[in-house]
Amino acid sequence: MYVIPLSLSPSPVDLLTSLTVLGASEFSSTDRDGVIETVSISYWRTLDDIHTFAYGPLHREAWQWWDKSVKGFEHIGINHEIFAADPHHWEAIYVNFQPTLLGATTYLKKGDKLVGGVVEDQYVGALVDARKGPLRTSAGRLGWEPTFNREKFGQVVASEEKV
Repeated sequence: MYVIPLSLSPSPVDLLTSLTVLGASEFSSTDRDGVIETVSISYWRTLDDIHTFAYGPLHREAWQWWDKSVKGFEHIGINHEIFAADPHHWEAIYVNFQPTLLGATTYLKKGDKLVGGVVEDQYVGALVDARKGPLRTSAGRLGWEPTFNREKFGQVVASEEKV
């Protein structure tokens, strides 16, 4: 078994949570030839935070390990993609569907002292119920006027009928 030696201080979790990582998710699949693909996706608040991580000590140490070890792992490939989406220019909905990718992400919610006890740090999901209110329609989820899609596209979808 091979492991990436990460002996850095602060810890990787502390380092990532000090940046604005919004969350992460992971999944695996096997193609028809039996090739296993594992995908890790992280969501960041800004491109600057991605680059702070990419050029920081944790990523650099992992990448140096990869550069020294790649010849022994010719069956492993690495892919990197960055997509930037401005606020109010994306959405993810799940209806009778298991949340995946963005919907499956979690983020570290730091605990705090309460009267009579302590709340532990915990990882929580960011999904919200969008069956009513402004989040019920695509326009509402994107922060647009409720009638935007109707005026622009001339159609009413079922979820907008009562808006």
